[in-house]
Amino acid sequence: MQESILQLCDSEHIVNMEWGVSRLNFFDTHITSIIINDIEVIDIKEISYNDFIPDSFIYQFELIDNLPARIERFLRLGPIRFREELKNALQANRIVTTEEQNDLFIWEDYNMTFEFKGKSFVRVIV
Repeated sequence: MQESILQLCDSEHIVNMEWGVSRLNFFDTHITSIIINDIEVIDIKEISYNDFIPDSFIYQFELIDNLPARIERFLRLGPIRFREELKNALQANRIVTTEEQNDLFIWEDYNMTFEFKGKSFVRVIV
């Protein structure tokens, strides 16, 4: 058990929270958030991709002009397929947290920034 928890603590996706630091791990079926305060594990939560990447976030892309063709194609296929593309990018470390401001994620393939609050993406910053 201790070894499994230590592996979860080794994530590169780090988000500062009010009560500690959350390290996010992106698995095939879910996301695991492990919250650490100094050296103590405070909480371990499982987050669904539907909660992490809500439809309201996906629909924001429809309001952006001059999207890359690949993103437009995934939008036309619907939120389920678009969420799958974002999930794959998160798992492959193509969407990463910024060092300067940990509540921001950057989708490096398209140089797009996403704001993260609580347990989900909330806004696309263009």
